[in-house]
Amino acid sequence: MFQKEPKKKKRKIHKKSIIQDQSEKQCLLCMLMDNDFSEKPVHDHHIYGGTANRRISEAEGMKCNLCIEKHHEYGPEAVHQNRFNNVILKIIGQQIFEEKYPMQRFVALFAKSYKELEDANVNKVVLSGRLTKDPEVRYSAGETQLAIARFTLAADRRFKREGEADADFIPCVSFGKTAEFAEKYFRKGMKITISGRIQTGSYIGRDNRKVFTTEVVIEEQEFAESRKASKAPEAAETQCGEEGFMNVPDGIEEDFPFR
Repeated sequence: MFQKEPKKKKRKIHKKSIIQDQSEKQCLLCMLMDNDFSEKPVHDHHIYGGTANRRISEAEGMKCNLCIEKHHEYGPEAVHQNRFNNVILKIIGQQIFEEKYPMQRFVALFAKSYKELEDANVNKVVLSGRLTKDPEVRYSAGETQLAIARFTLAADRRFKREGEADADFIPCVSFGKTAEFAEKYFRKGMKITISGRIQTGSYIGRDNRKVFTTEVVIEEQEFAESRKASKAPEAAETQCGEEGFMNVPDGIEEDFPFR
């Protein structure tokens, strides 16, 4: 009798990440929280843990790179130790997923919406102000590029004491389609309204001192005034309607990262 050859196990083919190109050694949280796009030792991370959720993460491409030194497993800011950063990462994953698919699909897959968790301890902030300069937009490396936009909003103070500044200058960051929209349509001097959450971070500066940062992560954004009232430059290339309000340029509806 001939001995049967053992069956070869089929190799699992994992879906490519929809968040970033994992062949590039960039940490997702370093890029978003520290504006650090440098390559470093990273670890492959399933955003949604647990046996069932890991399988779903593989199937849906919900994985990212996290740096070993700071954001992955060890240290006070690592997602395996810091519950706040863990929830923030899950919310980021859900926002990127919903740029491609409806929220109902996410809830059907993961049985909850992390953006609506009451115990997430995530602040909600709404701001209206003018851009101090054009948004600075950078992209993660590789084939699957994630856009990350940063700009500062000058928000007027309603009440102020003598000698105080007339406005507060609020650093803001957005990513994905929201960042791409900002790059395409937002210009210095435009008045916009945003809503999002306050995010804190830290990095080691050139003088080897720890620098702490606070910024608003944008979830929704919109124009806040008419083109005539705006001080935005002509590069915005939008035209006013009869009543003076900013018309939406042709095709812009497809770019909206918010509804």
